[in-house]
Amino acid sequence: MKKPISFCLVSILIIGLLTSCGNTVTKMLKNGQYTKAYEKAKDDEKNSIIIESNIAYCAKDSYEAVLESETFSTSKILDAYYLDAGVIQMYSSPLIALHQQLTTVDGQNVDMWVRFNYSGNGNWGWIQPFVHGDYDEYPSGYEVSVEEEGARIMLRVICQNGTRLPSAGIDRINALIKDNKTIDPVYPD
Repeated sequence: MKKPISFCLVSILIIGLLTSCGNTVTKMLKNGQYTKAYEKAKDDEKNSIIIESNIAYCAKDSYEAVLESETFSTSKILDAYYLDAGVIQMYSSPLIALHQQLTTVDGQNVDMWVRFNYSGNGNWGWIQPFVHGDYDEYPSGYEVSVEEEGARIMLRVICQNGTRLPSAGIDRINALIKDNKTIDPVYPD
């Protein structure tokens, strides 16, 4: 009689340990501890942690810049893409595209796409110009500069060929930024 009970207890303990290990990685992601999550993650999860952590890093950088402008009061990520180095031959370093919704101090919402280029050693740089609205649509009567058309083409390339961050990752990043948590990214080099 003792054997079935002890077997059940051992099974419950093992299941509990396995569940808590998985939850540990998720908790680390929710706390912006991407380096620790990467170290604990299974091999097949590591690339997604690199992607989310770098998008989170760029999103927080963008958010801080938005608040410094004194024109906007809030920012949230609506969509995000990560294009790995070498996927498209003309881009030799990773690229990120963030679709943000900014709220002006007088309460109006503005959609904007921001692009980042990775130059190595933990350095992500902004790529200008920014693209307002949808990268595939132009408002009626809107004249597009050569620079902005180039930016829209680059956005199309990133979004069509890159990895889209799942909504759970976007939700985690928006929560990290809202709670002003430190983000510890795993850089792609």
